[in-house]
Amino acid sequence: MKKFGSVVLHIGCPKTGSTSIQAFLNSGRQAFLAAGHLAYPPGHWHAQLSSCFSNKPDQCYFNVSHGLTDLDTIRKRDALYFDELCQWLDQVRPCKHLIFSYEGFLYLDTDALDRFKTFALKWSDEIIVVAYVRPPLSFAASALSQQAKTGVLFQHLPYIPWKTIIQIYLSVFKKDQLILRKFERDVLAGGDVVDDFMHVLGITSLPSELKGCREAENESVSDVGMLLSIKIKELLEKRKVTVTHGAFFDFLGKHLSLIPGNRFKLEPELCSRILVENKEDIEYLYDEFGISLAEPMIKNPGSMSRFEQDRQLVSMIDGIAELITQVTFGGTRHSDFAAPEFNLLNIMLESESHLTSGGLLSFILEFSLAVEVSELVIGIRISDGFGRLAFSTNTQRLGQPLCDLAIGTYCEQWAMVADLPKGDYAASFVFSERLKGSMRKIAWYDKLVSFSIGEETLSTGYTRLPVTTTCSRISDRVVRPLTEVKGTLRFGAVPVNLASGETVVMSVVLKNSSNQDWISLHKYPINLSYHWLDEQGGIVVFDGVRTPLPGGVLYAGTSVEVTLMVKAPDTLGRYRLCAMPVQEFFAWFNEIGFLPGEAIFEIVTQDDSTIILQCP
Repeated sequence: MKKFGSVVLHIGCPKTGSTSIQAFLNSGRQAFLAAGHLAYPPGHWHAQLSSCFSNKPDQCYFNVSHGLTDLDTIRKRDALYFDELCQWLDQVRPCKHLIFSYEGFLYLDTDALDRFKTFALKWSDEIIVVAYVRPPLSFAASALSQQAKTGVLFQHLPYIPWKTIIQIYLSVFKKDQLILRKFERDVLAGGDVVDDFMHVLGITSLPSELKGCREAENESVSDVGMLLSIKIKELLEKRKVTVTHGAFFDFLGKHLSLIPGNRFKLEPELCSRILVENKEDIEYLYDEFGISLAEPMIKNPGSMSRFEQDRQLVSMIDGIAELITQVTFGGTRHSDFAAPEFNLLNIMLESESHLTSGGLLSFILEFSLAVEVSELVIGIRISDGFGRLAFSTNTQRLGQPLCDLAIGTYCEQWAMVADLPKGDYAASFVFSERLKGSMRKIAWYDKLVSFSIGEETLSTGYTRLPVTTTCSRISDRVVRPLTEVKGTLRFGAVPVNLASGETVVMSVVLKNSSNQDWISLHKYPINLSYHWLDEQGGIVVFDGVRTPLPGGVLYAGTSVEVTLMVKAPDTLGRYRLCAMPVQEFFAWFNEIGFLPGEAIFEIVTQDDSTIILQCP
């Protein structure tokens, strides 16, 4: 008899409550295991599993969205992930269901599904595929609402090719292995997709700690919010301002659902296009599975047409859009970029961040050049809280050329009198190479440092101090993005137990066994951190407290002793601490070749805590 009663592959689709299901399973992992109901492998979802089984993992959305394009790197990451997954499955207790969930499973091809099937049959003789199907007009309205929050509205018509997808699945699995559920409140068990999913699994009684545990719904935007998103996007395109989808959502999109108004409706013409596009899929689902997705055509014009006729409201929204564009995106905000030969290592506001008018404003920047530059021009731009340019200059204008810069690391200092009105400000920095008759941009960092000016302080005198800048070469080493992180972390003597929730420091030795220096970059600093794992290998705490890399650098072939800060889990029990470096926004080192340090601890109450040490 195999370990699990069934392997369940939940394939979404988008806008059918998948995030709520995944959040519920993720938060209830231990409770479900204890009850023998189900095993949900670590992670909010299992997107990387799609890469593990794919013929073309470099084209998987999971890798593309993380900027991973090198096939060898992807294969290595996938192999590590798959090994850890199998180890977790070996150690976890037997239970009724083993569940994997990710909306991207929808688009696996036949080869990938065959590989998954072979993998799943190792753990269970029964495989179930669960999908939620949403009526096309309802799906399109929700999808467009989500697109509005990321600034990509109407770039493509929301569409799920259900017939093609199901036929691919039927080429690998039997029809009775597919469970298709209509995503409609009146049809879902309990009127809720999470309850319905539990119903599909045959789980009727939830562990007490999970009752009522639900993630908040992803609310749709109103018609006013939809129009506001469109107007903002038009203004940004008109000004040729590039804003990533993530930045658009963070600055504006996540607030759109708070804007009051009528419910957003699709216009009749768009409804017709959607229904025509989905006609074959609608007929197929009804004929083969008895699922009716037929929806009535909207006869009355949607709210968007009404707003287009209301010039006064459109004018008002234009004004709001203009204001939000100025305040949020700084009017002519640029996207940060840097050429491969340039890396910004550090930026520091040497002066106070809250100054009085007329005070001394000083910045220090450290950067690395991997090529020789005949003349480097460094510019500073200071903008106010409304995105207006308050001041700018560069080393060329100041008559302080930086000529014949060799390969290496440099320190640049700017100092000036902050003769600025009261308010909030941000400094941007531009690096360019002066060529014959032109300038080549090397790097641009927009709004890199913020500061504020308070009330003016009276002083004596009649002259203004000039702006000064200095640049000096501080090393002949070249700093490049990490490509090798071979190394180890070793604990010194540590206590056998920790009090729940307490923060302690532990001595560790970090060794760089690679042929590359590990140097923190400004936007991608290297810190030491950790994961807490339970006895089954499940992750209890993924993002531990950060401890900066001492001095921001560990040279190839060297070691350093570090005082690692660790916060114990809140729940009593036996846990494994797995510690390693992490380069923020890039990778945990154990994912790309590093051997982490590990130690076992008993988490006890404050009264039971002892100071008995265990040796490494």
